[in-house]
Amino acid sequence: MEQHIAELLKQNQELILALQRTHGSSQKVTVQFEKFDEENEIFDCFFERFQTYLDVQNIPADTRAKVFISSLSAKLYQLLKNLLAPDLPSDQNLDKLKNVLKQHLTPKPLIIPSRHKFLNRKQNEGESINCYIAELRALAINCDYDSNMLNIMLRDVFVSGLRDKAILDRLFEEDNVDLEKTLQIALAMEKVCKGANGIMGQGIKAVYAGKKQMNKKSNFVSKQKKPLFCSRCTGTDHVKEKCRFIFSKCNFCSKVGHIQRACFAAQKSKTKPVKQKQVSLNGKAENKNEIPVFELNSIDSGLHEQPPIMINLKIENKKCTMELDTGGAVSNINNY
Repeated sequence: MEQHIAELLKQNQELILALQRTHGSSQKVTVQFEKFDEENEIFDCFFERFQTYLDVQNIPADTRAKVFISSLSAKLYQLLKNLLAPDLPSDQNLDKLKNVLKQHLTPKPLIIPSRHKFLNRKQNEGESINCYIAELRALAINCDYDSNMLNIMLRDVFVSGLRDKAILDRLFEEDNVDLEKTLQIALAMEKVCKGANGIMGQGIKAVYAGKKQMNKKSNFVSKQKKPLFCSRCTGTDHVKEKCRFIFSKCNFCSKVGHIQRACFAAQKSKTKPVKQKQVSLNGKAENKNEIPVFELNSIDSGLHEQPPIMINLKIENKKCTMELDTGGAVSNINNY
């Protein structure tokens, strides 16, 4: 019995050791590393990925240079070999390989042009706050600012390049806030402005739809209640096709089809405007050879409905009918 128990304990220990080995091997992480693509990635980003890959895979230091060479494309390996000639890439350490390729692929930009580009970066139309500050951070990499000056410059350039006046007004209320606080305020205001614009847009659409519906109703009512009018007699209880004066003769223009009350010619004659001419009495010639021209005022009332007053005169024993000169085209006399 004791021998049987001892065998069971031994089997349990072996099983535990096997499980521990299995568990330990399962903790190993296998990462597929993507090779460097010079068309879609800069060398600095690639090398940062490569260093992370080395740490995750626990690759020994003496073999890291060879792993780096194997991660290069054929084109990039040929370039590296040309840069190191007559030495071979496999004989160099990782730092030497990195520095040679970095100096050739991504030479350090000049500071003044980099700062000029950074300081003149403005927020583009439709660009979000997060995208804008991310672009500013990328441009500031080559400006050679220290950590304190970098945050100050990022804040100032960020504020000066903002497009939204509401966000600017809110930031101007603060006194000397740091970059983090500035970004918090700007992001909060951006959300508020977007929400307000969305609400206002819906409100405008609703008002426009309601107004359009009201216009349709008012047009329908106006069509239903359109007043009648007869152009033959100015009546408002029938149309001209059913007017009883359709064959009547106008007393003013002698035309058939309407009466004098609805005659356009009669209405036009009553409202005919008075024509006036006003000129200067001091005529002067442009030069001595020209004749001075004197202009005279004239008034034409256009009212000839009443016939002139005619009187019979006897001149040299002959009867003559002549027009009486009243001194004006129209005479006003009080009625008694």
